[in-house]
Amino acid sequence: MPEVRRAVLPVTLLATGLALLAAGQPWSSGTRVDAAGIAWDEVRTGTDLAPLVTALLLVVAVAALAGARANGWAGGAVRALTVLAAAGAAVATGLARPAGATAWFWVCLLAGVVAAVGALVLLPGARAGTMAPDGPLGPSPDE
Repeated sequence: MPEVRRAVLPVTLLATGLALLAAGQPWSSGTRVDAAGIAWDEVRTGTDLAPLVTALLLVVAVAALAGARANGWAGGAVRALTVLAAAGAAVATGLARPAGATAWFWVCLLAGVVAAVGALVLLPGARAGTMAPDGPLGPSPDE
C-alpha cells in the first residue's frame, strides 16, 4: 500500500493544479442585452463565481505537500485538513455551477473530485512501529 500512496501524491497534486488552472478560466459565457437593446458578451470565470474554490485548492496543495512529509499526530491532522479542503473545493465547485457551464467548469469539478479522492487515499499515514525503507518510524510493538 505505501507504493500506492507514493503514486497518489503526484496525481493529487496534478489534479489540484489542474483545478486551480480551470478555476481561472471562463466557467460561463453568454450574450446579455440590456433594456436599451445593447448587447455585450459576459464571461464569468471560476474565481468570479466561486473565489472560495481557489483558496481551498491552494490549501490542498500546501497541505498535501506538508502532510506527505509529516508523521505522527501533526501529519495526520495536516492530511485530514487536505481531505477536508479538497472535499470542500469539490462541493463549492459543484454548488457554483453556472447555467450554460463551459468545459472548464467540468474540468475543475472533475479535478477537484480526483484531488479529494487522492487526499482521502493519502489520509492514513505512517503508523508508529511500522517500517520505512530507512528503518522504523516509531517505537516497535515489543517496547
